[in-house]
Amino acid sequence: MAEEDYYAILGVDREADATTIKKAMQYHPDKNPDAGDKFKEISHAYDVLSDPEKREKYDRFGAGGPGQGGDDAYGFGFGGGHDDPTMDFFANMFGAHLSAYVACIAKRARRRTRGEDIKFPLEVTLEELYNGTTKHMPIERTEVCGGCSGKGGKRGPRTCKACQGTGTIVREQRMGSMVQRVQSTCRKCRGEGKILLEKDRCKKCAGRGIVKASKKLEVHVDKGMREGQRIVLAGEADQEPEVPAGDVIFILEQKPHAHMERRGRDLWTDVTVTLTEALCGFSKVLLVHLDGRGIAVTQSPGQVIRSGDVKCIKDEGMPEYRRPFDKGDLYVRFFVQFPEDGWMTPANAKRLESMLPPRPPASAPTPEHLEDCQLMACSAETAEPQEDADEDMYTDDDDDMDHGMGGGVQCAQQ
Repeated sequence: MAEEDYYAILGVDREADATTIKKAMQYHPDKNPDAGDKFKEISHAYDVLSDPEKREKYDRFGAGGPGQGGDDAYGFGFGGGHDDPTMDFFANMFGAHLSAYVACIAKRARRRTRGEDIKFPLEVTLEELYNGTTKHMPIERTEVCGGCSGKGGKRGPRTCKACQGTGTIVREQRMGSMVQRVQSTCRKCRGEGKILLEKDRCKKCAGRGIVKASKKLEVHVDKGMREGQRIVLAGEADQEPEVPAGDVIFILEQKPHAHMERRGRDLWTDVTVTLTEALCGFSKVLLVHLDGRGIAVTQSPGQVIRSGDVKCIKDEGMPEYRRPFDKGDLYVRFFVQFPEDGWMTPANAKRLESMLPPRPPASAPTPEHLEDCQLMACSAETAEPQEDADEDMYTDDDDDMDHGMGGGVQCAQQ
């Protein structure tokens, strides 16, 4: 049974617009309610072609397709062509229409459901991780063309007539008594199923539906964030027509700090005090914190500080991420700065010694033979072990002897 051609029934071209279809129905010569079946046929054709969604399905799958009153209870229409060779079974059993519709569904399923994510490194200081900050980051990306709303042209792409919108062409080849179906990508639409006419192309995007654009993204770095933590800006990646955009992801990279080191939720820093402060105590601003506050500390006299001592200041470490009032601890490692040589007279030395703890008694008997020596200042470089010059001399002599012996052996061999 021949398939109904709704365009022929209304007497319009397949490219006719909505106004032309409406006029064709309005002035159709057979538009007479008393005409019975003929009137119903015209009315049904107009009902399909005047509805953009029904018309698109009809153009793709024919009168028996989904939404056109086809017989398939599950909504599988019967258009033309298919996109998968395995659909030949359905085409042979139920006709090419079923295979085309199933192929179209498979093609849609293969389309990307989401754009790709874009990742950028974001350098931050320890101060910014402590206090939180907002950065404005410029990026280059593609955006849906505003001139054509991503359609590529004013009217958008039209259904390819060659493949009926399936993107594939199915040809039958006879091999004796056998009939083989061969599937290939439609050359006219390059497998897209739609064609954009040259005259309809958008001048702004040249028919691509997307344009290059620059945008500044507002990136919020919260208090307590860490090295390697990701900040996700949903849907801010490259845009494509009919595809949700991916995310822009910023990965935090902490710059080295001059005075502080982060260890998890704690902070570590080094502080140098004078010998006087180490012995007699102090009351002063020990350091300036990452938020600009001065950390004032009082150390009582007699509470001696030694080089390498580590002291803890509670609740002055890094804030917890999303719990900024919960903080770690601040650890201070002390170094004692001794005075330069010659700062004290012999008389003052005796006075100072009288105030210091007594010298320790001799713990071992004095040897019978003593050698008077002197301590001299030196650097770490001069303290490195050096090769002995005499050892080099012996090595050179050994080499000479080896060469001589080698020559004798050669003569003996001759």
